[in-house]
Amino acid sequence: MAIISDFQDDEAQPRQQAAADVEEALAALLERCGGALPFLQAAIGVAHRCSGLFRDPSAVSKVTAMAAAARAEVEAEERAAREAKRKAEEAERKAAAEAEKAAKAAAAAAEKPESSAEKDGMEVDKKEEGNVRREYSVLVPSSFQIAIAAES
Repeated sequence: MAIISDFQDDEAQPRQQAAADVEEALAALLERCGGALPFLQAAIGVAHRCSGLFRDPSAVSKVTAMAAAARAEVEAEERAAREAKRKAEEAERKAAAEAEKAAKAAAAAAEKPESSAEKDGMEVDKKEEGNVRREYSVLVPSSFQIAIAAES
């Protein structure tokens, strides 16, 4: 079995090299023809004159199917590129939102005095005759209080 697989690998390598050589030659010819449509027109003309390809009534539909398959591949690549771009933009927006949130949290922490920050943000439970009453402390920046007083 190992000998057969070695033989197949040796045979596949020249085929791959030949395909790469043909593709390079066709790419050079495409460039010399001045674009894809003149290249295809020349290729179809050669196929018409040098082979019996177009004597087969189904040849046109086969060529059309090849073109349609190529177009579908291009559309799939474009869709994948758009999706990747959308995901990258979404990730960028999320990162920006998280950075903004972190900056706001840092600014809020910087505004509060350290000594009263622990007391003011805490919830205090007071028990009175079996009832539990919760008190909350809320700090309002002095600039906000001035703005409220100015509006009144």
